Amino acid sequence: MAKLSKFMQQAMNGVHGGEIWQRSQCLAHEYNTNQQIYQVLRSLGYHATDNEKIWKRSNQTVIVCLVDDIISCSNDYESDLPYLFDSNTTVITDNYITCPTQYRVIQLPSSFLGIYHYVPDNQNWQPNRDFAFAVNRIDQRRFILMLELGLRIHLHRGYVNFNCYRPGTSIVVDPKLIDHAQAVEYWNEHWNQSSADQTKYQKSYELLTPQVPIRNYEIEHDDIFLQSFLSIVVETYSSDNNVSVSEKIFRALCTPAPWTVSSGRYTVAYLHSLGFDTLSDLIDHNHYDQLVDVQDKQHVFVWKSLEIIKALKAMDLPTLTARLTQAATHNQQLLRTMAQQWSNESNAWIDQLQHTLK
Repeated sequence: MAKLSKFMQQAMNGVHGGEIWQRSQCLAHEYNTNQQIYQVLRSLGYHATDNEKIWKRSNQTVIVCLVDDIISCSNDYESDLPYLFDSNTTVITDNYITCPTQYRVIQLPSSFLGIYHYVPDNQNWQPNRDFAFAVNRIDQRRFILMLELGLRIHLHRGYVNFNCYRPGTSIVVDPKLIDHAQAVEYWNEHWNQSSADQTKYQKSYELLTPQVPIRNYEIEHDDIFLQSFLSIVVETYSSDNNVSVSEKIFRALCTPAPWTVSSGRYTVAYLHSLGFDTLSDLIDHNHYDQLVDVQDKQHVFVWKSLEIIKALKAMDLPTLTARLTQAATHNQQLLRTMAQQWSNESNAWIDQLQHTLK
């Protein structure tokens, strides 16, 4: 239990203290599933490497990558995802891989996503700003999204939280304690990597640089989604051939408020195939969901999100509210069912995993 407490303490900072984390206990469920898989690997003679996700036995490698993009487990920055690992590698993941691979992939049952089941306390959608955009860590994709927003809309029209943390660094609970100089340093690192886009985004860069880290609201983090016409969700990990989902999208699915998501190609289609109500009758997700990164996906995503806001604001609010409540209730119930299924299936799946890896 002490080890679990340390794991939880490292993760439950900043926005990680939000309602979905507390109610679903998804971090504890993820931790427990990892430990079960690790125990199987130990029993089969595998040993952990310096990277706890990578296990070895003779010339065999097993990668355990839950709630993370499998790309994060490779130091190969040249090969495409199908060739990321050799044929002696098995990847155990909840990711949905949308292309053939030369390595073996063992995907967890979709019921594993039930670890995100929760019902928000407040389900009263009362939008007073156009959008919510909350980002804790900075990467190149999120950086471009922030520049796109700064270029296309006045930030005061939305709830914006852009903390500019470098991945792997600790998270400060109070944004007022974030060091501005350090945030600008990380921000500028990404600007220097954007030479092809600097002419396009120069004005936005000059506008936003003095403001980072950005937080233009004082209300509770969970409330910004219920007080916006659109939640612009940004999944941490995404790629053209890999769908990796986390609490961010499930918060949106369980909250009676409209959303779009910047993520891997076909993420929304995948969620829809699992039975989630993705509000496709209200929101044209396909316009951006089908795109690969080289198709200027981030630009199209932000443009489409802002167009969706205009359309939503023109709708009858009581009718829209009823539809959003219907979707959120359906998704909450589906996740509850998945959670029950995973509770019943997990031990049998672990047994099957041991048989498969022998």
